[in-house]
Amino acid sequence: MVWFKDRYIVVNCMDNSLRNKQIIPLDQEKLENFRKIQRLDTLDLDDVNKIWYSKVNNEVEFFTGPGLHPEHYERGLKLATKYIIEKYAMGVIQEEETENKSPE
Repeated sequence: MVWFKDRYIVVNCMDNSLRNKQIIPLDQEKLENFRKIQRLDTLDLDDVNKIWYSKVNNEVEFFTGPGLHPEHYERGLKLATKYIIEKYAMGVIQEEETENKSPE
């Protein structure tokens, strides 16, 4: 299987057009349940310690399961804490930090 946009898809390992893609062995659980979370506005504090994230080039991406980043194979995914979800999905931390700064 290979990563395609926001999920893994099944492919033929002998397909020569996939030379530049990371092909991994079929994992039915990952195939059916591992997704990149596209809509951050769907995340809230109920998701703390239930979703995973990765920060690559100052961009945070959220995923539905643990493992390695599907496009940056050398990076592992981390469990999303309350702070991470508030800051990167909900925007709460950034807003509070801006509000608490005194005008110069």
